[in-house]
Amino acid sequence: TANATFTYNAVYCQDAANPKPNFGGLGSGGTFTASPSGLVFGNSSTGEIDLKKSTPNTYTITNTISGVCGNDTKTATVTIDQAVTISAGPDQTAAAGTPVQLAGNVSGVPKGTWSSSGTGTFSDNTIPNPVYTPGAGETSATLTYTSDDPTGSCLPKSDKMVIIFKNTLPQPTVTGNSTCSGSAANLSAIAPGGTYNWYDAASGGTLLHTGANFMAPGLTINMTYYGVTVNAAGIASPRTQVDVTVNSIPTA
Repeated sequence: TANATFTYNAVYCQDAANPKPNFGGLGSGGTFTASPSGLVFGNSSTGEIDLKKSTPNTYTITNTISGVCGNDTKTATVTIDQAVTISAGPDQTAAAGTPVQLAGNVSGVPKGTWSSSGTGTFSDNTIPNPVYTPGAGETSATLTYTSDDPTGSCLPKSDKMVIIFKNTLPQPTVTGNSTCSGSAANLSAIAPGGTYNWYDAASGGTLLHTGANFMAPGLTINMTYYGVTVNAAGIASPRTQVDVTVNSIPTA
């Protein structure tokens, strides 16, 4: 006689192993269907559920047997909870003492919480992208972003990222500090290496040129420029001031 009796565990997390029904030694599989739409069977004859491809929801699963010794239909209810995914973002390198903008992300739960192995502080450790300010003398920090406890079957998850704090580079050595009126001034940075940027102010200001040699345009008054070195990790040196004296051309 056909017996479609079966059971599942009531709740599954979306990232769990795909479950199969338990027939308890009495029932057997026929054709499995689910309502509403959104649940995906890996195999509709065995009743194995593909959790990752299924949409989180509560479903009624039906096992239907049609045989020579009669027909039978039984149902069971299954809930699939959305899996928790979390990322702390990429590792970073920053200048010593510099605040760092984080780039975390979490889904499946409303929020996550940041914690640090170091002595620094977060602007708000309950948002995905806070600013982390290192403690005094802190050279590195391992930051962990952990999802809050979900309400269903999915466990909290965490991810880590590392920040390395490096001292600033030494100031570049700059040559070239005089020219004749109306002529260009050739400024050169010769150490410590890296990418050289030239500015018109000690902080902020306008980026005038990138490269070791800066040909300042025809000058008629004394000018001041600032050279800075930036390495591949984005660490910058203090700016080196260079004063250009413009000499007048004597009249014969």
